[in-house]
Amino acid sequence: MSQRLVIAGVSSGVGKTTFTIGLMAALKKEASMFKVLNVVQIT
Repeated sequence: MSQRLVIAGVSSGVGKTTFTIGLMAALKKEASMFKVLNVVQIT
């Protein structure tokens, strides 16, 4: 089973993208591939 990580925030503008980019840069040496899924809830 593959491992998954969900990054969520309580609203827009709280730094989810900034955190994700930093995390991907930190893991770049270790990981050979990232699969990014952007889930948007439309109300």
